[in-house]
Amino acid sequence: MTTIGDPLILSRHEISPKTIPQSRPVLGSCSKGVKDEYASIGIVGEGISIIDLTSLQPDAATLLGPETTFACPPVSRTVTEESRQQLRQTYAATETHSSGSATKGTTISYWTSSATLSSLEKHRSLTSGQSIQALYAPSWHIDALIVVFTDGDVAKLDSKLEEANFSKKRHNPRRRLIWSFIFDPSSSS
Repeated sequence: MTTIGDPLILSRHEISPKTIPQSRPVLGSCSKGVKDEYASIGIVGEGISIIDLTSLQPDAATLLGPETTFACPPVSRTVTEESRQQLRQTYAATETHSSGSATKGTTISYWTSSATLSSLEKHRSLTSGQSIQALYAPSWHIDALIVVFTDGDVAKLDSKLEEANFSKKRHNPRRRLIWSFIFDPSSSS
């Protein structure tokens, strides 16, 4: 049986320090499914893994490649489709660096997985010209993805990333958001 202290086995890629800026090598977020809890983990230079926190085993994963960094932790939520099938929606904000070039914006991608899939199936990506500080996929608002930018701007996207409405405000370099969070409105008073 796996324990919390056991290491995760990752692929090893040669990643140039010139290519990828100093960043956190592993970013994660926790979510509660219908029957279990899981962690969505983004590994720089590797990809995304969904770990079942009950068994500590990988549930689904996708490789993104050695030149990928994460702007913020990936997020997931479980929704019930009209066919009553449980579907996990996973979102990540990635920055892909090619040798010698700087990042130009951030790509937000959307994947799904079900109980029968061990890999994440990519559906859609879109690029924002702004740097992203956080993504939120609230279970109480399954039709939306909340995007928080580093300058404090907030965008609400539809859950399938089909309608993107990023504001084209001028970036103020003196504004830098340090931390953000959201609350379920039904638990606020």
